[in-house]
Amino acid sequence: MKEFIFPRFSREIEEELKEAGITHLLSAGKVKVNNVIALGKGKTGVVALTPDLKVIKIRRTDSPKSSMEMECKYQRSAYPVSPKVFLCGKNFILMELADGRELSKKPFPEDLKLALISARELEKLKVQHKELSRPWKNVIVNENKAFILDYDSATFKPEPKNVTKILSSIPELRELGIKYSKGEIDFEKLLDLIYLYL
Repeated sequence: MKEFIFPRFSREIEEELKEAGITHLLSAGKVKVNNVIALGKGKTGVVALTPDLKVIKIRRTDSPKSSMEMECKYQRSAYPVSPKVFLCGKNFILMELADGRELSKKPFPEDLKLALISARELEKLKVQHKELSRPWKNVIVNENKAFILDYDSATFKPEPKNVTKILSSIPELRELGIKYSKGEIDFEKLLDLIYLYL
């Protein structure tokens, strides 16, 4: 587990993880961290797999955030669009594994439709994600749904714009995004039109 505390070891983080019952992590994924492989690594955390196939995000020791508690709050508020949070602390979030594949930069219409439905659900929950301008980094899709991950820069807003952010990330859909944001088409019509644009 020590190898996943990055970039410098922290006894405080190690002790908090042990107190939460997290003593071992699997070297699995696609990102090298120290001498192990992790599921992911970003500016605030390292994401790893537990032996019981849950996911843990561990705060980086050089993170600009001093705590993960607000991120945990936003992620809990975003459920079931986000993976379910089981436990969190100052330095970690333990959550369910989002089963699926990353949204492609050139997504299939069916995958994009699922991503937009989830983005719309976040809007209903008043959660603005803020990192959906590159959805291929934060959206996992399977046959039934899309999970939206990573809430470290999320906020609550009266009128979030998650759907428009995703649309603006795909050149072929920018025009459609403008029409949607101006209210020229509603959400159901938007979903129907995707097939014509991709």
